[in-house]
Amino acid sequence: MRKKREKLLVISSCISRTIGGISNTLYYLVNELAASSDLTILGYLFDEKIDNVNILMKQNRKFLIEEHFRRKVRIWLYSIFKNYSKYDKVLCAAWTEAIAIAFFQRKRPPYYVMVHGNELMGESYLKCRLRDYIINHSEKLFANSEYTKNVCKEKWPSKECVVIHPPIDITVKKPERERHDDKFIIITVSRLEKRKGIQYAVKAVARLSKKYPNLVYRIVGGGDYRDTLERLIASHQLEKNIVLVGRVSEGEKYQELANSDLFVMPSFKTENSVEGFGVSYLEANLMGIPVIGTYSGGIPDAVIDGKTGVLIGEKDVDALEKTIEKFINRELQFSSETCIDWAFEHSSKKVAEKYQKELMGI
Repeated sequence: MRKKREKLLVISSCISRTIGGISNTLYYLVNELAASSDLTILGYLFDEKIDNVNILMKQNRKFLIEEHFRRKVRIWLYSIFKNYSKYDKVLCAAWTEAIAIAFFQRKRPPYYVMVHGNELMGESYLKCRLRDYIINHSEKLFANSEYTKNVCKEKWPSKECVVIHPPIDITVKKPERERHDDKFIIITVSRLEKRKGIQYAVKAVARLSKKYPNLVYRIVGGGDYRDTLERLIASHQLEKNIVLVGRVSEGEKYQELANSDLFVMPSFKTENSVEGFGVSYLEANLMGIPVIGTYSGGIPDAVIDGKTGVLIGEKDVDALEKTIEKFINRELQFSSETCIDWAFEHSSKKVAEKYQKELMGI
């Protein structure tokens, strides 16, 4: 007898293939889960249609461009007079999404919460109490890394927590590498913010460029930290070596990665923010290039030290300089196949299978 398809409700204020972060994870996950369950989305789908999925909220473009918090509030308000008891399970993209179930449903189905790292830091007393209530009443937590799981176990020792890494799109075809003669190109792809540690990479390049004038550092992405980086680059007279590329399309991003020799993102933890995992390292590996990361947050889950890249300490310019130089001189060489294989372990299909096992016992 064929097993009945479970009714799964996914709550997320943002699901998108192109925006990145949690919204990107949800997009690939929902696509796969829709094949094995009757799936409904409570939230907003941005750029692309997903087949075989019911969307409860009207996808109004005006709503989509609203700030993140307003979209969450709309989800909460929508849930006040709705009945979700017909669903077998509810998957919440974050603990704040679970408010729609925990407070606005009399007969709530069991709900599961995805945990990412940043949302566990630097909260007010009242917000922490609210979060504790929601987490304590959930069925299970899904952490994106061992780091995040350990934080959860410190806060909620009795709550079951399972580590499932975020997925990446492995269907991307590797672009043809554009020749760059004798240049050695390193790259960072990220939001431009202080925590990403790009300023330390700039300082390392400032030292190395004197010995290796053909060293090029391409910084891809946009953000509030751009002005600071421009001033730092100018102060070291590195305009010929460092390029602030800005925001690019998905296709352009992978072309930039394919043209590069080494990916660098020396992130560090702050009081209110941390790298919960690090999908960017895997996207670089997917293009067959090694990475340099740090022993910070969930990055050691994304980088296999000594196989797909190298991990160094936070804010350590000396270690960063020496490691980059070893790659330039080919003292460090990693197999492109190993990097690509590691990236393929994070396909949306494999990640969804882990969620299916935990949610549905498949």
